[in-house]
Amino acid sequence: MENKIDFFLCNIKMMNGVRAFCDYDLSSMEFIRDSYLKDKNVGVLIGRGQKFNDEFQKKYVDMWLNEKMKEHNIDLCTNGADYLKKCDNGDIEESYMFEMCKNLDYEVIGVSHPNNLGREDKYLGCNTKYLVETDGNGWGGVDKDGCPRGGTKTTVEMTKNCNKVVIFIVSGGHVTAEELRYYKVNGYEIEMIRLDSPAERIAKELGLLMEEVVY
Repeated sequence: MENKIDFFLCNIKMMNGVRAFCDYDLSSMEFIRDSYLKDKNVGVLIGRGQKFNDEFQKKYVDMWLNEKMKEHNIDLCTNGADYLKKCDNGDIEESYMFEMCKNLDYEVIGVSHPNNLGREDKYLGCNTKYLVETDGNGWGGVDKDGCPRGGTKTTVEMTKNCNKVVIFIVSGGHVTAEELRYYKVNGYEIEMIRLDSPAERIAKELGLLMEEVVY
């Protein structure tokens, strides 16, 4: 059974363009900030972790993201390194954020919690070119004082020398809501699509316009 699972995952890697965490060399935040992202237009993708049941909605959001990034002249993207995972029982667990990133027409920098680094059973899309480690203080959002933590803190720090930073939000829960409030209050440009999520309640409170899925 184990050989069958490994063969299946090998096929996933070859056919669908994924790459294990253990295949990446970790990049320093300073290199990314001062060299790779300097003077670039960067898209920050945050939001939905669970997969969509609606295939049309999924395809629409993929199209919306790529078109919006093109409108903003985005050079490359960053996100929280959401992944496809091989479970102990052989099942494949993935998130929609993993799929969204893999389907972007852009290179991606993954911002990863230390727990995921070096893993052989977790995979990113091959358009993720670099991995940057967070401080491990939570997965993201803000602390009790409203300061960014975890992946959000790393993202804010490594995009300081960019020419332009645009936040792209697709649904999301309480962590996304915290990030949304932080980015809005601090003057970041934000694009968001309405998909009925906790983060959208914060968007309404802040007066942020959201685009609709057009069926």
